Amino acid sequence: MARVLELFETRYPDFTAKHFWEKLVAEHDFKRSYNWVRLTLQGHGLIKPAPRRGAHRRKRPRRAMVGMMLHQDASSHEWVPGAFWDLVVTLDDATSEIYSAFFVAEEGTMSSFRGLREVIAEHGLFCKLYVDRAGQLEDILCVQHERVVSNDNTVRYKNRTLQIPADRHRHHYVKARLRVHEYPRRQARPVPRPTAFGLLHSQRTTDRTARPKGRVIRFDARPACG
Repeated sequence: MARVLELFETRYPDFTAKHFWEKLVAEHDFKRSYNWVRLTLQGHGLIKPAPRRGAHRRKRPRRAMVGMMLHQDASSHEWVPGAFWDLVVTLDDATSEIYSAFFVAEEGTMSSFRGLREVIAEHGLFCKLYVDRAGQLEDILCVQHERVVSNDNTVRYKNRTLQIPADRHRHHYVKARLRVHEYPRRQARPVPRPTAFGLLHSQRTTDRTARPKGRVIRFDARPACG
């Protein structure tokens, strides 16, 4: 234990418990578990326990009756060696009965519509739809197209040159693959809001061996200068 504490304080003070444990295993022939390292560091006041999850992450009660709410989610996995697919599942919240399940190359608007169509055709209309926080409903009910960012940090879409806004997380997205999300117009008085767009940063390569991940950057459409 003393050697572990010494290494953390003298060589890896800025590491998280997870990264520190990985370093111990890779370079110091360490055999103990990650949980042991985490608890040891916490017990000696070298790291703070992670904050407790808020109420929104606590288990919620199921709906009382079938059809009151559907839950739709997608799971990305290398289902076949060398090939990643997304499994899109739609189930009833009350019973967990699966009403629709299928594989697609990448989840999106059309796969969500397909799942809902299969459910409605077989079981009828439902009262409410629940999707996970990573896919808010606005990012399902929109038009999506993949683009590659140009050298001037813009993407071309429907005869527009979309300038990616300033982002504190990175300086540019040149050569990155993005999904352009085009949202429906929203009326605002007295002038309608211009078409809004979002960009989802995707790290998937052309051979589809890497999975898309990132966050949606939303902004109003403003053509780039020039």
